[in-house]
Amino acid sequence: MAKEISTFNKIEKYLKEISAEYECGGLWIAEKMGRRISFVCGEKPSGFEPPSMYRINERYLLFCEKPDRLKIKKLLSKLRKDIDES
Repeated sequence: MAKEISTFNKIEKYLKEISAEYECGGLWIAEKMGRRISFVCGEKPSGFEPPSMYRINERYLLFCEKPDRLKIKKLLSKLRKDIDES
């Protein structure tokens, strides 16, 4: 559990840096548990644009307000690797 928390602290810092650098608005990870989706970490939504949703793995989802400003495939690959190592 402690290792997982540490991993998500690093991921949160990374997502905030990416969000600021590429000005992509909110960029966050949520955990899917059945029908429920719960915020885990990242930069919360900053505007009123509906976010795009991407599946990281069976348990986690990535949300982004302005995905056209990012290389989503590269970002998802890094997040999968980081989460799987935890």
